Order: sequence, then structure tokens, then C-alpha cells
Amino acid sequence: MRGMNDFSAIKWVTIDATGTLIDPFPSVGEVYRRVLAAHGVEAPQPLLQQRFVQVFRQMTKVPRGVVTEESERAFWRDLVANVAEPWARDLDTDAFFRDAYDAFAKAENWRAPDGAGELLAGLVRRGYNLALLSNADGRCRTILGQMGLARHFSHILLSCEVGYEKPDLRLFRRAEEILGAGPGEILHVGDSARNDGEGPRAAGWRALVIGADIAALSDIGTLLP
Repeated sequence: MRGMNDFSAIKWVTIDATGTLIDPFPSVGEVYRRVLAAHGVEAPQPLLQQRFVQVFRQMTKVPRGVVTEESERAFWRDLVANVAEPWARDLDTDAFFRDAYDAFAKAENWRAPDGAGELLAGLVRRGYNLALLSNADGRCRTILGQMGLARHFSHILLSCEVGYEKPDLRLFRRAEEILGAGPGEILHVGDSARNDGEGPRAAGWRALVIGADIAALSDIGTLLP
């Protein structure tokens, strides 16, 4: 019987996007503050950040299961409207949403951990196949391309394109079909205990959660044989 740290059967490594491979820069609240300022509205970054975290947690408390590109955009429209609600009377809310949404399709508003590209390239050189597996929407593909990270992945699997959202078992089964791999051949790495830990493990995958199983994404470079 293989031990918990035996990854010898792993052929594919799937990696989460937001919170794992990329993070908003300098913060969601600061990007929203800049967009609001461009619309003539002044709002404090700390309050915007606080509202974003609260609204996002509330809106993602219950997994949605089935998702589409349309439902994903509607999700973000509702979230942005809720975050900006205290300033709504001074806003063209449609124009603000469009600009806020588009801001997060630009690599300048995201950062990857130092050495992320080298880590991914090193895993590929060692014979691992890489896939991105994320609940992010289509903007993620654009961002990773701009950052030079997309080229390391054989597949970019986004929930709104696959049709199911982590931690839904159907997403992981569909991913296995696309990757041509069995559950025991896949290791998933992410930052969410529910989406990136419980979800893949229920599907029979191996999983490493940042903050629980590993300290940082870079740790997989030493854990994998």
C-alpha cells in the first residue's frame, strides 16, 4: 500500500488558478478603487476589500454545481453590484461593471509567485503533464497567456467551459476523460479545502491544499519524485 507521500503513480498534475498560481495585484479592493475613481467615485480600498471578501464568501457558500459562461458573468455582475452598493447612486452601474470585469482580464492586475514559470517548466521536463483546473472564467486563459504561463499546460480546464464547478464530482470525471487518465494518476494542487481538497479526494485523486498540506505551490517541486 502506497503511503500518503508516495506520488510515484502520478502522471498528471492539475493546478488551481486564483489563490494558487495567480493572485489579484495589489488587491481586489485596490483595483475596484481605481475603477471607481475613474468613474468619479472615491471609495476606501480597505472597505472595498472587506466588502469583496464578505460578498464572495456569501455567494460561494453553496457550490453551484452546473455553470456556464453566461452564469459565470452573471455571478460577477451580481458580486460587483453588491460590493459597490454603497456608492451605486453615484454610478453608471453597467459601465462600472464592464470596466471592473475587464480590469481583471489584464495581467497587470495579477501576480504569480516568484519562480512559478520555472516550477512549471521543471515539472514538464521531469515528465509530468500539467493541466489548469479552475473555477475561474475565460479571463483566466487570457491572463495566463499574457503572463507566459499558459504554454506550460497541456489543457486549461475552466469550470464554466467544462460545465461543472469544483467540488462537483462531475467536473473531476470529465477532467479524467479529457486528460485520458485514471483517478490514481492525478494530483491536484490548490488553496481551497473544499474545492481543491475534498472535491478531488472524493473523486479518488491525490490532492495537496496550500496552507494545510503544503506551505506554497513551490513545495510540489520537492514532493514529487
